[in-house]
Amino acid sequence: MAAQIESAAGKTAIADSLLSVEQVCQLLGVKKTYVYSRMNNGELAYVPLSDGKREFRRVRPKDLDAFLESRLVPAR
Repeated sequence: MAAQIESAAGKTAIADSLLSVEQVCQLLGVKKTYVYSRMNNGELAYVPLSDGKREFRRVRPKDLDAFLESRLVPAR
């Protein structure tokens, strides 16, 4: 079952739609160091989360799309 979060506007967002760093790595075919580097230099937006003991970074699919669009080399 997907975790649900009630927003201020009354709409429900699905927290499970956030991508883990591992999922981003699999989708892009890159290593974690590449993804963390892009997050740390501000190229790839992320959502910081914590369970009180550990910190997690999650990426919204639209932010991954924006990152890929920013890297796109136009066809000639």
